[in-house]
Amino acid sequence: MVKKVVLLPKTVVESKDKAELVEINHEGQRWTLLQSSKGGVQVWESVRPRFASLCCDIDVIADGTLHTALPFDPLFLALPALHAMKKGSLFHLVDDVLSDPAYPGVARFTESIKERIGLICDIKGSGDYVACQLNEDKLMTLLRKKVLSVARALSLSPASAKEEAVRVVCDCVCEPFKGRLLERYGFSSVKALETALKKKRGEIEEESRPNKADAEEGADGKKRAATFGTSGVQAKKKVAKASTKGMKSMMAYFGKK
Repeated sequence: MVKKVVLLPKTVVESKDKAELVEINHEGQRWTLLQSSKGGVQVWESVRPRFASLCCDIDVIADGTLHTALPFDPLFLALPALHAMKKGSLFHLVDDVLSDPAYPGVARFTESIKERIGLICDIKGSGDYVACQLNEDKLMTLLRKKVLSVARALSLSPASAKEEAVRVVCDCVCEPFKGRLLERYGFSSVKALETALKKKRGEIEEESRPNKADAEEGADGKKRAATFGTSGVQAKKKVAKASTKGMKSMMAYFGKK
């Protein structure tokens, strides 16, 4: 009998590897991550509707909670420690950075981080003695690529895809890099980004409404209210000619009985 419905990335399913849920504190929030040796790291999210059930083949699951595991770059977990150890031109052993007691939980993802740390750090040494130093130019290049990648995934809402993508990436990044990423895309703060998002969403809603400023001009030179095509004008005329004698007001059906 099916107990839970989980949407997993193809890499996790095909790896056929045991996965483990790990809870850590990151950026002041409690994160639940799904970790497997071959499938990488994913953020575990649970969507719990108030009233819902799920059907899976012939089974009905009374608890309609849908669990998802979305790809997550473990480099984000190492950023606070890398930034804290960035002093002058000093390099630090990667193992020391990732085992910093001030950032518990990061050590669990050491192997995943080591595989990618060269994308945001300058590296020296080899074998068991590899040292690193955070390279902010590399980091910002990676973050911009992340924004583009997320924006493509949000192509269903292209009007606000950039702002949504910046917000998603900013949620994973610590300061001061969050502020620099916002500045790169023209936002002074997270609040300014949220304001821009609300404005974009409002514009999307307005697009489905006729604009009074776009009134049509008839043959007689008089302005007429804008409609969606000539069929709308014709329909409006027909409704105006129809007899409404004996009909109740539409609002009467929604009033108190």
